[in-house]
Amino acid sequence: MTNENETLRGHEAYKARLAAGENITRRERGNSMVPKIHSGEEIEYAPIASPDEVSKGDVVWCKVRGNHYTHLVKAKKQEGGVWRFQIGNNKGGVNGWIGFESIFGRAIYAAGRPL
Repeated sequence: MTNENETLRGHEAYKARLAAGENITRRERGNSMVPKIHSGEEIEYAPIASPDEVSKGDVVWCKVRGNHYTHLVKAKKQEGGVWRFQIGNNKGGVNGWIGFESIFGRAIYAAGRPL
């Protein structure tokens, strides 16, 4: 929790805006999502309120093992009443499994193109 004198910056600021229900735009670097997303393109993300809003094939902004990624949901499964999501790139790589709390938003446009 922050007080009125603290300003969120970077990833935390974007996460707070998504959690507040705002769409955000960011630029990503790297080629792991080509041809869906190219390095340096502006990406628009929409908030996600529940695991029901996340499907296999969605492009999400998330955190896996301490790293932030804009990557694909490769699989979705329920374990003991908790949803888990397998995250990976568009080149066949897999980053790992995460819970819903590690997914911050769904990418809906890249350079104005619907995803």
